[in-house]
Amino acid sequence: MTKPQATQADDLTGLFNRKAFLAELSAALSYAKLNNHEAPFSVALIDIDQFYGLNERYGHVGGDNILEAFSQIVQDIVGEDAIPSRYGGDEFAIILP
Repeated sequence: MTKPQATQADDLTGLFNRKAFLAELSAALSYAKLNNHEAPFSVALIDIDQFYGLNERYGHVGGDNILEAFSQIVQDIVGEDAIPSRYGGDEFAIILP
């Protein structure tokens, strides 16, 4: 998994933040266009269903623990070249080359 620099990292999860994700996505699109679309990639968008209810039930600390655990699961399963990010709140996005 590609590691973000400090300014690119989400404070809670350590994954790429939304701004860094969008920059990486733009770079991947540009690279694909320059290479006659012979550099394919996929983008996965993930949302934790009913997260608001979990936050209400376990509080913000519990919600943060869930987000941290989920981000660790994402890091454990994506490939070395993947770019996982916390897109916002309970939303995650991954660039998979």
